[in-house]
Amino acid sequence: MNNQPESGSLKGDTRGKLRVIVAALALSGLVGAGLTGCADANSNDAPAVPAAPPVSAAVVVQQPVLETQEFSGRLEAIEVVEIRSRVSGYITAVNFKPGAEVRKGDVLFVIDPRPYQAEADRTQATAAAARARADLARLELQRAERLLADKAIAQREFDERDAGQKELDASARAAAAEYAAARLNLAYTRVTAPIDGRVSKAEITLGNLVDASAVLTSVVSLDRIYASFDGDEDTYLRVSRRTHAGQPVEVKVGLAGEEG
Repeated sequence: MNNQPESGSLKGDTRGKLRVIVAALALSGLVGAGLTGCADANSNDAPAVPAAPPVSAAVVVQQPVLETQEFSGRLEAIEVVEIRSRVSGYITAVNFKPGAEVRKGDVLFVIDPRPYQAEADRTQATAAAARARADLARLELQRAERLLADKAIAQREFDERDAGQKELDASARAAAAEYAAARLNLAYTRVTAPIDGRVSKAEITLGNLVDASAVLTSVVSLDRIYASFDGDEDTYLRVSRRTHAGQPVEVKVGLAGEEG
């Protein structure tokens, strides 16, 4: 009889405890949902972190490195000769094409030689006449020497003949020099290449009148050329040290845009 009330009391306590546990679980669920909602809201507001960029990697090795230096430069001929006329006259022949290779002594231009040929002939005749008069004066001086030895002429007359012979001999030499100059001018009517090389275009063409010292064309040498460039001081000193130490320095020359 006494056990029944205790059983009812235990059941009541058990139900009360269950209600407390259910309420606690419900409260914890609400708190968790609230925290989850806050976390979602915070995660939506936070900026996205960028992905790490891709990088490449290589194995570090030790090996000899060939040091090179490039410069822009220009090629220049060692010999550049301007061909000028030494006499005036009309050009009667042009014996080359622009860009052609010529040899030393090749005739490039011909200037009308007729006036110079006539002058050469005239001075030749003048020189011959002057030489003949000088030769005659020398023979007369030799005869005067014999007459003077025989006391047949006076010393004054001999001195006059001696002076006359010397004057005629000087005139003959002057005439010979004029003839040589005339022959030289005649030779200048044939304008030749002074060196082997490549000739440029004709600055004065066939049929035109040229003055003495006028530029007719130019010739550049081909066998050897200069490669000129402007380098920095550090490179110059480095290369100088190597050459002084007997170490070879390799030099390569190429054209702009050249491959291989």
